[in-house]
Amino acid sequence: MKRFWFFGDSYTLGAGCGYHEPYAKFEPYGATWRTILAEKYKYQDKTFAEGGICTQEILKKFIINLSNISSGDIVIIGDSVPTRIIGVSQDKRKLLGTSLSPMVTFNNDTLTQGLDDRDIEVMSKNMETYVNYVYDFIYMYSEQWEDYYRNIIFDLKKQLESRGVEVYFWSHKLWYVQEKFHTIWKATDGQVKDHHWSYQGHKEMANYMINRIDNKIFINESEFNLGPTPKFNLDGTPITLKNII
Repeated sequence: MKRFWFFGDSYTLGAGCGYHEPYAKFEPYGATWRTILAEKYKYQDKTFAEGGICTQEILKKFIINLSNISSGDIVIIGDSVPTRIIGVSQDKRKLLGTSLSPMVTFNNDTLTQGLDDRDIEVMSKNMETYVNYVYDFIYMYSEQWEDYYRNIIFDLKKQLESRGVEVYFWSHKLWYVQEKFHTIWKATDGQVKDHHWSYQGHKEMANYMINRIDNKIFINESEFNLGPTPKFNLDGTPITLKNII
């Protein structure tokens, strides 16, 4: 059986649409865009997506699975916001490929529980250094980082195409710069403050990708020009050092 290989973050995963999520009280049944594609083309769904994941980790999952992808399979890979980067875990024992934004709140009880004042001071200083780096050297050069990661994906795409694999790339700008598709926030009139896609949004994304697959649009460069990295959050508040990751 031919397979879809999906790589990406929470928008590939389908965050917010689980039966245990608040959104389920409003719309309990529906399908993610991955499921819609797999059912339409009768392909097996192989998903390697994770909420809050950075593009570096998405690339890692992609590379690890290269040897498992066969001729006739289809790969759909989306990047994430460049300000998500690999970091060191709080206990300094491992690297994390998911967003570290919760750690930016230094007075979070969960993070500081059991720590003395000196430990909290050190953690705060380390996180301040981390956030300043992300802001000054990544956020301010977001377009350059996006281009850097895309080129790596495109090089891997060429390798797979030589083996008879179709590879489709889609940009995080579809959800980060512009809310291109319907969201849970809109579906619930703001009662569930979640900007992930609603089931309607998943249908819209599925139709978008079906059109691309049927017409062999492997890369849609117009996505790259949807706009610059936003200076404001989706709720209208200014983006600051503490919420860029």
